Order: sequence, then C-alpha cells, then structure tokens
Amino acid sequence: ESGIGKHTLVDSLFKTNFEHDQLDQPAKAVTLTSNTYELNETGVDLRLSVTHSRGFGDQVNNADGIKPIVDFVDARFDEFLQQEFKPSRDLKSWIDTRIHACLYLLTPTGHSIKSIDLLALKELSTRVNIILVIAKSDTVSRSELDEYKQRILNELDDNNIKLYSFPTDDSDDVAKLNEKLNAEVPFAVVGSRTEANLGGQRVRVRQYPWGIVEVENEAHSDFPKLREMLIRTNMDDLIGKTHHGHYEHFRQQNFSKLGLGGNADSTVSEAYNKKLAEHEAEKQRIEEAMRQTFVARVKDKDTELQRAGLELNQRFEKQMRQVKEQLKEFEEQDKRISTELEAIRAAMADLNKDKKKDKKTK
Repeated sequence: ESGIGKHTLVDSLFKTNFEHDQLDQPAKAVTLTSNTYELNETGVDLRLSVTHSRGFGDQVNNADGIKPIVDFVDARFDEFLQQEFKPSRDLKSWIDTRIHACLYLLTPTGHSIKSIDLLALKELSTRVNIILVIAKSDTVSRSELDEYKQRILNELDDNNIKLYSFPTDDSDDVAKLNEKLNAEVPFAVVGSRTEANLGGQRVRVRQYPWGIVEVENEAHSDFPKLREMLIRTNMDDLIGKTHHGHYEHFRQQNFSKLGLGGNADSTVSEAYNKKLAEHEAEKQRIEEAMRQTFVARVKDKDTELQRAGLELNQRFEKQMRQVKEQLKEFEEQDKRISTELEAIRAAMADLNKDKKKDKKTK
C-alpha cells in the first residue's frame, strides 16, 4: 500500500538511491510503473527491472485492486510467449521482462493479515514467486513480531497460499542457509536512505530519539537475510522457478485455449500450425458465407427486377389499351361528326334548291 516504504526498501537492497517518480496526491486507481537500471557490483553487470504498484488499497472500493497487478504479470508472460511463437528470434538483444520475484510488503499491525492482502496473495501466488516482507518492523517489539509472523503463517496455511520456498536440495552450505531462511519467513525488515558513521563505516540507519536502528544489523531486522537470499543465494533459482513453474503453467493454459489440451509433447510449431489451420478454415467459412450472401442478394435483385419489369409491362399494356379505347372513341366521334356534316350539307343543298324554285316562280 502507499507509504509502506517500497522505494526505500529497493534502494536499501541495492545500496543506492534510485530515481523514483513520486506522487504528490493519492492515486485514483491502481497503476504500475517499471524502471530498468544497469548496476555493477565487484565487476558483475546486472540489469535490474523494478515495478512498483501505486494506489493499491487506497480506494474506497478495493474489490478489483489486485486485477491491474495480475494483468501486468500475465502481460509479461504473454510477451515471452509471443517470442516463442516467432519463427526467428533475436535472443541476444531481447530482454526477459517477466516478473521473477514479488516483494509483498505487509503493514506491521501485529494482529492479522488484511482481507485485501489475503485476496491479493491468493491471486499472485499462482503467478509469481512471493517473498513476504513485514515493512517498518522497528515500530513493533521483537516478541510482537514473532507472534505476528506465526499468525501470518497460520492464515496463509488456512487459505492454502504458497509462498516462495528457498531450495534445500543444493550444496550442503546453501541448503543449510536456505533452511534457516525458510524459518525466518516472513522477513521483518527496516529500510532507510539515511547513512551514519558507525565504527568507522558508513551504514544505513534509522535514527530515533532513543537510539539508532541499523538496517543491515541482524539484531535489529531481517534485512541482511532478505538481501542474502534475494541477491546472492537464490537469484538463479527465482528465475528458474519463474520459467519452469509459473510461466510453464501460463504457457500450458494458453496452449489449452489453442485446443492442445496442455499436452506436453505438443510443440509451439504444432500449436502455430493448428491455429493457422483453424484460421484458414474460419476464413473459408467466412468467404463461403459471403459468397452465399452475394448469390442470394443477386437472386433477390433479379427477382425484384423481373417483378419491376412485369409491373412496367402491365402498366404499358394498360396504357396502350386506354389509348386504343380513346382512339376508337375518337374514330366513332369522327364518324358521327362526318355523318352529321353530310346531313347538314344535304339539308343545305335542299334549301338552296327550294330557294331557286321560289325565284323562278316569282
């Protein structure tokens, strides 16, 4: 959660002060920011990528607070999986961005794990190596810390939450050291950016009115054990368990989605070819459906044109009948008028004859 000391812890682990983006106001939603640093310690180069969660547990409704973090871890797995699907890969220049370790910081309440932390740990434990840390452990007494640790372990066991376990099947020295480290989980740590000169050495400390807490003093905190486990002893094992455990589980789940049923003998090329065949079959199905749709539309259009042509012919024939009927009426009217004109002419001729006879008689 915000203000628990995530940045300070990372700075203390690598004995440097990294540049971190600081938020002036509480985050409105859970976000994640990643930074990559190039480190060199005693001639050994190390590329360190640190991802900080912001705003977790700060909202009124924290029901989906873990989802952005889970999605982030899965997205890094998916990036790696996409590289495996490529026919040609440049492994020299490509950077593995998978999350190999999750430092989950708990508030030293001394009572029990918060519900939001239990839910988050249950989701994350199946995806990433979780290293549980009690932050700011100098705020409670050693006896309270011991009781708190046992209470935490009991709650994790009751909820079937598995933390990262340090391997004990290595050489005798490493196995004994890891057995001791496993017994210290969760680590109660103190972090600081403040340095003081103690015994002629510059060491990181937390200064209080009543005294000084040394970050790397095992009598004061478990920080040296955490640093030993994380950086010196088990870094390769964390990477290996991420690849062969959590990533392999993610990979098999994705292969199951491709229809391979999680078969270990199935190769990436087989998955690719099967997916390609499914894609081609789907493409042909869509093309056939489009062709059938086109043919149906052409038929519908042809039927519509035929119907329109028939209606046009019917209207034309009707208009022709009307024209013929009108023409026939005109002809009959013409005959009647002609007959009437003939009758008028005949009457006029008779009238003229009568007039001539009257003149002769006079």
